[in-house]
Amino acid sequence: MKQKNGQPYTKQQVIKCLLLLLACLLSRMVSAIFYIEDIDSLRFALAVYNYDVVALQPHFPGYFFYFMLIKPLFLVVQNLGISYALMGGVATFIIIVYSYKIYALLLDQEAEKQSYSLGLLLLFNPLLLLMSTRYMPDIFGLALLMSGSFYFLNAIRYRLLSSALLHVIIMGLQCGLRLSYIPFWLPSILLAVIFFRQLHFLCLAGLGAVLFWLLPMLWDTGWESLLEVSQRHSVGHFTEWGGTVMANDRSYIERLVAMLESIWADGLGGYWLERHWLTAIWSLGMLVFVLKALWFCYQKALYKGNKYIYCVLLSLGIYTIWAYFFQNIVYKPRHIMPLIPFAAMIIAFGADRFLATSNPTKNIFIPLTFGTYILVSSVLAWQHKSPSSISQIKQYLMDQHPTDPILVLSPRLINFYFQKHTELKKSKINCFSLDNLEREGLPDTAGYTLVYSTQNIDHLMGQKGTELMFYHNPYVNRLWSQLVLYQYTNQKNNEINEQ
Repeated sequence: MKQKNGQPYTKQQVIKCLLLLLACLLSRMVSAIFYIEDIDSLRFALAVYNYDVVALQPHFPGYFFYFMLIKPLFLVVQNLGISYALMGGVATFIIIVYSYKIYALLLDQEAEKQSYSLGLLLLFNPLLLLMSTRYMPDIFGLALLMSGSFYFLNAIRYRLLSSALLHVIIMGLQCGLRLSYIPFWLPSILLAVIFFRQLHFLCLAGLGAVLFWLLPMLWDTGWESLLEVSQRHSVGHFTEWGGTVMANDRSYIERLVAMLESIWADGLGGYWLERHWLTAIWSLGMLVFVLKALWFCYQKALYKGNKYIYCVLLSLGIYTIWAYFFQNIVYKPRHIMPLIPFAAMIIAFGADRFLATSNPTKNIFIPLTFGTYILVSSVLAWQHKSPSSISQIKQYLMDQHPTDPILVLSPRLINFYFQKHTELKKSKINCFSLDNLEREGLPDTAGYTLVYSTQNIDHLMGQKGTELMFYHNPYVNRLWSQLVLYQYTNQKNNEINEQ
């Protein structure tokens, strides 16, 4: 295998690459999780065992290409947590390698001459670290986005049809792995039409990549079933449950604040209200590095005539608008992941410029800020290994009532989470959806020792329930970070026993 200049890779380069891959795999294996942390993770976990997009295992659009990758790995490893961690480690490796390539292309320099700043920022990025062990395909979607972006930039810079072909192939595969990232590549589609006359080759390559995963998916799901679920869930995503501007009651300002928090706090590890004071140290470092990068670019006029930077900015702008209006940015920071590697490039560029100065504080400031960043990310990864709130409730019910007949009332999604766990299926714990409470009323509680509810139903039970609090760090997972379980003594059952 050779480099872009035709020279073979040196032994030192190969060793560096292997060490990076090892670091990515080991860090993800150490931080692997072995529980189902939320409703989305549950769907993707179930899909590994039994893929069924009609039964929402996983939800539409199905992510079929991802399961073509992880299913064989799972059959070998036979462990869900390790399988997702290994996939996350490989994805992180791809993200770092292609981020360096894009960084070098934008700055017109060799990737090997750059410092380790960018690699450290991405290897220990808090959101990427969490997502690389979560039971979801997003991190691999980002890996395809970064590799595809490099080949797109390489194609228009050197007019390389081979790079353009690789780009459209990756884009076709991306449709079967993370469809919501496609808006990022709208500028590349337009530029491909402008720069390349061999559009039929590009279209055939993209179509072939789509058919590679779509035909097996059609065989597995069926044309009519797939068409029905796609129509229902496409409309549902945008108008009912997808967290879009049309499906969410949050104001535009609230969505903007949530998006800024997702980028700054969740995505880059910065300080936010009620976060640990250590994040303020890293925030100061980020501000210094970003200002240093912008000032250097202004002095050297690096932005002038660099159309590739403008291509990237246009792609980022389009995706940001798309995510703001049509993704669930209020509760799911993972939707801003495509912005992270490019933000890391700016921070790394500023850190490298700061390190190159004669400022005597650099030998203290750089280790302090980067050390804090790594520490905060490591703590989040360690906290991630402990069960989430909903998982804690599930385990509490199993531990406290292994054989007792109890009734659990909860909203539809939480109810789905409980019902899909085999441990609860084998027990005498029955679940009832609170969404049906107004229409059907309280179910018959006769025969149950206790009644639990994730909402206060004192008025229905005729007694004050005992509150049990379950909590996890919202910067580990913003969904259901704090849940209250209300415990009620079943008076009806006691009356029956007395009779």
